[in-house]
Amino acid sequence: KVIYDVLELPMYFHFHYDLMNFKIIGNIGCYGAYRTGIHRYATMGTTITPGLERNFADYDRRWDYGIKGGVGFGLVFTPVEFHIMASYKYSFGTLHDPDHWDKTFYRYASPSNIIISAGLHFHLSKRTGKTKSELKQIAKDIVYQTNE
Repeated sequence: KVIYDVLELPMYFHFHYDLMNFKIIGNIGCYGAYRTGIHRYATMGTTITPGLERNFADYDRRWDYGIKGGVGFGLVFTPVEFHIMASYKYSFGTLHDPDHWDKTFYRYASPSNIIISAGLHFHLSKRTGKTKSELKQIAKDIVYQTNE
């Protein structure tokens, strides 16, 4: 069993469709990560090479990159929103060199995970603004200078 400490930088495209008291949320993007620490634990029938309990081996890969995406919904109770999201993360990298045990047979270990999360968000300004037709009229007034 191994637990990693990871510093991750995600870059998302975040989409939402707002209704009066409900919103549909989606995001997709990529991430880059660097494994900063490692904690190895022996399980039944396994042993750990002495000195590697808290140290990276020369075959371990510390850089990681991949894709992330998720969907969810939000319940809006102005001035707060409650969001529930489900996200999936898939790594294009591997945890270690594929040939570190045997130079003939490759062994890959690509991390992936599913995250279910909930969050409480607070509105810092008013949620609603001008309608689409009001914005079109303002733009038309600016272009044609009709308010003078």
